[in-house]
Amino acid sequence: MSPAAAIGAWLTAFSFFVSLALLGALLFLTIGYAVGAKWPTVVRRLTEAVATTFPVLLVAFVPLVLGASQIYPWPSAGGLDAHARELLEHKAAYLNLPGFALRGVLYFVLWIVVSHLLVRSSFSSDEAPAPEPRVSPGALSAAALPLLALSLTFASVDWLMSLDPAWYSSMFGVYYFAGGFVGALGLLSVMAWRLRREPRVRLANSPSHFHALGRMLLGFCIFWAYIALFRPC
Repeated sequence: MSPAAAIGAWLTAFSFFVSLALLGALLFLTIGYAVGAKWPTVVRRLTEAVATTFPVLLVAFVPLVLGASQIYPWPSAGGLDAHARELLEHKAAYLNLPGFALRGVLYFVLWIVVSHLLVRSSFSSDEAPAPEPRVSPGALSAAALPLLALSLTFASVDWLMSLDPAWYSSMFGVYYFAGGFVGALGLLSVMAWRLRREPRVRLANSPSHFHALGRMLLGFCIFWAYIALFRPC
């Protein structure tokens, strides 16, 4: 009945779940490996489970491409004032439907490859004897983190900030990261609490791990509020 409202709702849900998978799973994994943290080992299987959803999210990206003209002004500049059309002309080399679709696919290819390599390395370490990995998870994570940060920033610009091409913010990628990481930490906390009902997990998943997740959740909630204050900069 209302294609624009439907695609807009789809974009909202899509961006939210991508932020959970990318920030709560992939970035959490890579940061833990890169810094050599030990305590995230207890929730590593949970983050790996969330990271395996990227192929599903790639399929969910298709309706957004097909319905882009319903919510984004840049596929067709009709109905915009002269100033907005002039801005879109300057950004046409970047804001166009083929580029939008191609960049989205490249983002997901990167996320799927990195998550697959990390999950495969993690599961192979459970084997006895554990095979020697060609590239250590720590080295892979350190190399992937800059690419993940850039892809996260460009994805937030493509999918969300381009809804209003006349407005821009140099902090928008950080804002998307901060909000997504808060939601992702909340998801990990709920999943860990739910899993703690299993007797075999209860001993490993101690209160100190919940304290660590809680401290991170509080810290990034404050960071998110701070970024939101200065987002228009």
